[in-house]
Amino acid sequence: MRCEMLPVKVIASEWMTPRYPEGRIEEMVADSIGLRCFSKKDISEFNHETYEKLRSDFGIYDEARDIALAVAVARKAMQGHMSVGKRDLAIFLSMQESSLSSMAICGEITEEGRTWLEPARWFSTIRRELELMPCEDVWVNAACASGNYGLAAAHDYVSQSPGRQALVIACFSMFPGSSHVFIDVGIAAMNTCRPFHTERDGTLVSEGAAALLLSNAKDIDRSNTCSFLGYGLSCDAYNQVAPDPSGDTALQSILDALDSAGLTPGDIDYINAHGTGTWVNDEIELAIIKRGGLQNAQLSSTKAYTGHCMIASALIEACICSQILVKGVIPLDLYRDSSIRALGNSHPKFVLSNSFGFGGANSSIVLGR
Repeated sequence: MRCEMLPVKVIASEWMTPRYPEGRIEEMVADSIGLRCFSKKDISEFNHETYEKLRSDFGIYDEARDIALAVAVARKAMQGHMSVGKRDLAIFLSMQESSLSSMAICGEITEEGRTWLEPARWFSTIRRELELMPCEDVWVNAACASGNYGLAAAHDYVSQSPGRQALVIACFSMFPGSSHVFIDVGIAAMNTCRPFHTERDGTLVSEGAAALLLSNAKDIDRSNTCSFLGYGLSCDAYNQVAPDPSGDTALQSILDALDSAGLTPGDIDYINAHGTGTWVNDEIELAIIKRGGLQNAQLSSTKAYTGHCMIASALIEACICSQILVKGVIPLDLYRDSSIRALGNSHPKFVLSNSFGFGGANSSIVLGR
């Protein structure tokens, strides 16, 4: 017998990203979507010296910085919400798994030996820094769709029993070689990320982190919350780095998200597209949005503001969508194609956010106010 699913609220969200050099963000617009830039203070609050740390000389991923970003953004999301309690708070975490191989290599060539945090210690480090008691810890990795996969897993966990809550975290730190895969396959932007623009020339890798706090508590202040209504996940298994040209499985994730939310395509007011700024992705995504009957929804990609934060991108965009619902303001589209409906400032009630990752990992979530 299927148990009744409890309604899940997003009661706090926070995201951060440095301004990537090629982009220019107007302060007023950035503020409208809740942009926060990492400061030295945010990172310095995490004590690097307590933990073994990579030597930057090797030009390899520095997981100590990833942990610092995760702690910084989670701490900000938890501010003002510690009433949810430090017990029974599950953590769903997405970070770069490439560290497992790169750290092992680095460990072999340093005099000190192993210089990396074991995965199990990533959770204990975050809990110790945030003073959280032990609870469920879940690792989620689905490339650029990781944040939505983490939210889906957290939603299912929280909705199954009264009083449950979850902290979903995703982070991506830049390191030498971050952009190489995009350069190698010819989809790296020469200047800036311009999703859906007629002169777009690729995507731009950036750094960032995000955290969302989910709860099913009935006594929370609803003035600054939105509802997590549904999600859809699929995998096309077409190519390691390219989407399926048919878009069939990506469309299925959108339709499944609408179905689980109990909505129709016409109910969606705004779509935060995956919109990487590459010709292939944007063309396929526009096509499946039209096939799904969502062509009347307002559409944009906030990667024009943030760049592509890789494994953190989906959760960053989920944070933006939650803040769009709470503030009632849709961010301006920096590089709008004349063929796409212009954005308005109407208060959206339902938003859809798409994230499609390498390996064919597709995801869509629906949030509502």
